[in-house]
Amino acid sequence: MNTAIIWLTILCLCVIHVKTYGILKEPPARGSLWRFGYDAPVNVEDDRNDCGGTDRLWHVNSGNCGMCGDAYDLPVPRPHEVGGLYGQGLITRRYLPGEYIDVEVNFTRNMGGYFQFSICKVEDFASGTAATVTSNGTAVRRRRGNKPIKCKNRRALDIQETDEPLFTIDSSQSHFYLRVKLPKKYQCQWCILIWEYWTASPCGFDQDCDPPQGQLKACADVSILADFMDAKYPIAQTTSTSTTTKPNNAWRSRSPSLHDDSSSSKLITMFHKDFESFRNYIENLLPPEL
Repeated sequence: MNTAIIWLTILCLCVIHVKTYGILKEPPARGSLWRFGYDAPVNVEDDRNDCGGTDRLWHVNSGNCGMCGDAYDLPVPRPHEVGGLYGQGLITRRYLPGEYIDVEVNFTRNMGGYFQFSICKVEDFASGTAATVTSNGTAVRRRRGNKPIKCKNRRALDIQETDEPLFTIDSSQSHFYLRVKLPKKYQCQWCILIWEYWTASPCGFDQDCDPPQGQLKACADVSILADFMDAKYPIAQTTSTSTTTKPNNAWRSRSPSLHDDSSSSKLITMFHKDFESFRNYIENLLPPEL
C-alpha cells in the first residue's frame, strides 16, 4: 500500500513538471538556423527556449522572460538576442509590407495552450552594431559595447485563420502551418519576428499556480521593404539544402500555402529568400535585346 502511494506521488510530480518543447521553423529562428544549412552555431536544445523553465520564470524572475526566450536573469546580451551566441543578425527572409507570410511551428512536446506572432523594428542598428561581411556575402551584425539594442514599434500580427493575433492550439497536433499578415506601410531593413507560446494552465498567469504556466519564445531576423532594391543587407545564404516534408498530423490553414510544388509558388519562395537569384532567373527568361 505504501509503495503504491509513493509511486503515485512520483507520477504526479513528473506530470506537474513536464515541459513543452517547440521551434519556429519558418522563418527559421536564430537558434535553429544550423538545422537549415545556415552557417550558425549549433544549438541541439533549440526547442527549449522556455525562459529558463517555469520555476525560474515565475519564482526567480517574477514572470519576466528575455525577448527571445532566454532566462531573464542572464547577463545582456542573452544568448538568443543581438550580440549573443545565436543573435548574429542573419536576415533570412525579405517580405513586402501588408502581405500574408507563411509561418511554421513544430512541437516536439505539445501541452496545448495558445501562441501569437509579433514584429518589431531594430532601433538604430547602424550605430548600435557593427556589420561584418562574410565570404558568402552575408552581413553579420554584432553589438558595439554592452548597451542593449531595442526593438521598437512592436505590432501583434493577425493570423489569417483566426483573424486575430491569438491562436489556440490542439494538443494532439505537432506541426502548425499558418499565415500571418504583416502591417501595411511597415518597412524595416532589419525586423525581428517573434513567436510566443503559452502552455495551457488552469490558473492562467498566476505565478502561484501549481503547475505554473510555461512559456516558449523564438526570434527570427527578417526585413520588410516595398522595394527590394533598397535593401542594405543581403539575405543570408545556406551552405546546404534541406527540405521539409509535412507530416500527416500537421495542422494546416485552409488557405493555400506558398510552399507547395507549383512553379509559381517556387518563384514566390525564391522572391522572398533570395531576390538576386529571382532577378537573375527572370532576366534569363527575357528575350535578348535587338
